[in-house]
Parts: sequence; C-alpha cells; structure tokens
Amino acid sequence: MQLDGGETCLVNLRLLRLKRKKLPKASVITAGGDTIRPHEVSDERIDFHVPAYGRVILTWD
Repeated sequence: MQLDGGETCLVNLRLLRLKRKKLPKASVITAGGDTIRPHEVSDERIDFHVPAYGRVILTWD
C-alpha cells in the first residue's frame, strides 16, 4: 500500500474480522524491510501503527 500522509506522522491500520470468521495471521512490513508489530490485538481486530508516508506491505495467511 502506498500512503501519502505527513512524513513524521503515524496512521492506524486496522484489520477487522468478518462476521463468524476468525482473523487470519497478518504481518505488516515497511518497504525498507522493517517488521511492524501489532499495537493491539483482540478477537475482533488487529491494530498497527504505521508510517503515514511511504509504502507498507500487508500479508496474511
């Protein structure tokens, strides 16, 4: 994903589950290869704080 926010800002990337489905195992990596750990995890959602400017790669199982 390409993000075009402020260079010094963060955004909240939130993955939400569909009704009656489990969340998949997901990971977020910056274009530079740095892994971003989830900020908060629950049965309903996974929250990541990612840089607001640049590219991130979202993968899931």
